[in-house]
Amino acid sequence: MILKKVKKNKTSRSFIINSISIAQHKTKIKSMKVNRNLAISENGFVFNPSTGDSFSVNEIGVFIINKIKEGKSKNEILEAIATEYNAEKTTIEKDFVEYLKNLSNHQLVEIND
Repeated sequence: MILKKVKKNKTSRSFIINSISIAQHKTKIKSMKVNRNLAISENGFVFNPSTGDSFSVNEIGVFIINKIKEGKSKNEILEAIATEYNAEKTTIEKDFVEYLKNLSNHQLVEIND
């Protein structure tokens, strides 16, 4: 799991991730934007001051958020992940889109389809 919510009492629990159908993961994403108030550390601690929620993301999660901050497109980010982590673009696309949906659901990024 790439994203975990950190409870206020400093213990963490994983979110239950809803399955995304294969048809949904083919959705075209026109643009993505990180919440402008979002604070993220290099080691993956994410804080959303708008909601007061804290999250922990892994190395790939930080990588993706930073690419979104740079204004990269979905395809540019997929290519960067494939290159950086030596993975097939088609293999990572479903997980990538699922992660974006989770980020959006928690008001960490805005996705325009």
